[in-house]
Amino acid sequence: MCAFGCLAAGVLAAWPVAASMTMALRDEHGHTMTFHQDGNRVRIDNPSGTDDGEARIIDLKTTEYVAVYDDAKAYYDFNKTVAQVRAAMEQLKKTHQLEAEHPPAAVSYRALGENRQLNGFSCAMYERVVDGRVDGQVCLAAWGGTVGAPEDFAWFDELMKRLTGDVARESMRKAIARAPPLLGRKEGLQVWSSSVNKDGSRDLSEIVKLSREPLPQAMFHVPSDYKEFPRPLTASEHPKLAPQPIDVPHARGKSTPRISGPLAVMLAFALLIGLLIHAALLHLAATLVLERARFTQAFVAAAIISGVLVVVRLIGLPPLLSLPFGAFTVFASLKISYGASIGRTLALCFVSMLIATAIALLGRGCT
Repeated sequence: MCAFGCLAAGVLAAWPVAASMTMALRDEHGHTMTFHQDGNRVRIDNPSGTDDGEARIIDLKTTEYVAVYDDAKAYYDFNKTVAQVRAAMEQLKKTHQLEAEHPPAAVSYRALGENRQLNGFSCAMYERVVDGRVDGQVCLAAWGGTVGAPEDFAWFDELMKRLTGDVARESMRKAIARAPPLLGRKEGLQVWSSSVNKDGSRDLSEIVKLSREPLPQAMFHVPSDYKEFPRPLTASEHPKLAPQPIDVPHARGKSTPRISGPLAVMLAFALLIGLLIHAALLHLAATLVLERARFTQAFVAAAIISGVLVVVRLIGLPPLLSLPFGAFTVFASLKISYGASIGRTLALCFVSMLIATAIALLGRGCT
């Protein structure tokens, strides 16, 4: 076990930079936006922060940018909106004098000499100074360990430029391009940020989850059966477009079958009868093979066998695995219940199988 642990630790230490990442950000209103990244593909769950069921899928290497509505099995190509905005901006340039470009703001950080524990991160507090004015505070977690390297978050900075640049003025896009990366600072990862706006309101952002677990590729692609809509959908339109159950027209999801009290009693009684019959057959086989066989031992073995096989059936193991697993379950259950030797336990399994086969053939002959 020690050798295996050391080997596993060595493999993890030598593992390359993770290609997948999940990062959840929470704002001052308690709304959480989750980013899933795999290579150059990104999925944003709850981009509006209102839990309306919308997601965005973006490819950072291409122009793909779609809004996905899983509850309605629909999607919208956001490039159409981007094209409209760009056309409007070009027209505005021709008809109006746009405000002059401003140089990018000078941003610096001053250490406050305070450390905090926030959402599982150990971070150091800094003041953020913009153009000589303190506009907020940030908490930076040092690079390394569970935080990772700055390069791991290059996709997030690229995503922010993409999202802002698609709908921003040319001057804003240039300012973003010259600005320091949002998360890729040399001091560490920005896991918490609080800033004050010009109107006195305060913005808050914090990382509440950071994971590098592998992600399924399907979540980064629009399913083939989704219908394209010519415009974005509102939150109230999602459930109206979703397919409804036939029996319950107004239901928003699948109905869950309920078992009444009398039916539950009947099912429990039927299960008990089945266990007793199974235990009786095992007890009959045990009296032929073992000495001093007791019915309680057969009942315990029947209960173990039935419980394990039900779980196997629910899991849905393939036949090539379920057959040997079922045989091993029967042997182990009889061994546990009777405590006999391996030879007698195998004999008990064989005799039990013969009795069950004889009863099956007899029942088939009667029918």
